Amino acid sequence: MFSRFAKPVIFIDVLLVCLFVALLPCGLCEDSAVALAWDPPTTNSDGSPLTDLAGYKVYIGAGPGEYFQDIDVGDITSYTVSGLAVPYYFAVTAYDTSGNESGYSDEVSTVVAVPASDDFNSGVLDEDLWSFVNPRGDASVTMTGSQAAISVPAGVSHDVWYGGNYAPRIMQAVSNVDFEIEVKFDSGVSR
Repeated sequence: MFSRFAKPVIFIDVLLVCLFVALLPCGLCEDSAVALAWDPPTTNSDGSPLTDLAGYKVYIGAGPGEYFQDIDVGDITSYTVSGLAVPYYFAVTAYDTSGNESGYSDEVSTVVAVPASDDFNSGVLDEDLWSFVNPRGDASVTMTGSQAAISVPAGVSHDVWYGGNYAPRIMQAVSNVDFEIEVKFDSGVSR
């Protein structure tokens, strides 16, 4: 930021005091949101009381210090940015009633992890995406065309509810996010 005004930029510190990921309910591979909050400045750069604060701008970027969008949020001290699916960087500036704008606040960033889709057609389980959990140690997972088939031996309980979760499964690490998944069975589960 720079100032073309004769007087110095009024606001020197707009601190982001809270950045937390608040993932919105989403479908598989949809977007999420980040909630930003900051403390308002109370003094001018010369130490005098701040009397003409008009509002704030939230800057969004795909890299450190490389902002591609700014959002004038007015005179509020929090804002939620939605539609995120990759790492983002954020900073806030303050502006006065004359339009003078402060420098950027300290930058914060976040990586939003959402479930990744997989069509299972590679012939092997993608271990960068999935973890095979096999509590009893007797199950196997095979890839058959566009399916992940998990097989267990007959006569051994693999119950999910009674005495612990003994069901073999594939899992994917994601942030605390609601999502939908579509699972289809070729035939009914048999005992």
